[in-house]
Amino acid sequence: MLSNSKNNEWYVQAFKSRPFQYLVLALVFLVIVYFFGRKSALQTAKLDQVNLPSNRDEINTITREQLEELISDCKTYFDDISLLPGSTYYKVKLIQKLLTLTDYELRLLNNIYNNRYVPLKNDNLYTEIENDWWGTEGAWRDKILARLRTIGAGKTTT
Repeated sequence: MLSNSKNNEWYVQAFKSRPFQYLVLALVFLVIVYFFGRKSALQTAKLDQVNLPSNRDEINTITREQLEELISDCKTYFDDISLLPGSTYYKVKLIQKLLTLTDYELRLLNNIYNNRYVPLKNDNLYTEIENDWWGTEGAWRDKILARLRTIGAGKTTT
């Protein structure tokens, strides 16, 4: 019986220590804040659809496969790995590709991205780019955000 009590002492002492109790309290607080913040953000997500032009003379310079690749890259570089060191170079290359799209193609990209990913997370394409970390390359972010605003994308109020 005495050996069991001595074996159990290490975790009993750990639970009795103030730093461990503060750590557990902080983790519980962070989980609660994350849960309520995520729930609130999901309720305010916007699809941010833009109207496609009715003119049939639009020049399409990319294929459907290339558009899908751009959408996948937007998800990867603006959402999944946006804060990793070294990702800024790839984000700038992606922005350079996006800036060469016609207005029609950029509208398609915006609408497809938002239809696909807004229900899964709380940001549309515009807010993903706007809230992303750009380091010293903020001018590229400003260029693509200005272009998105000209086609009618951007933040909408709830």
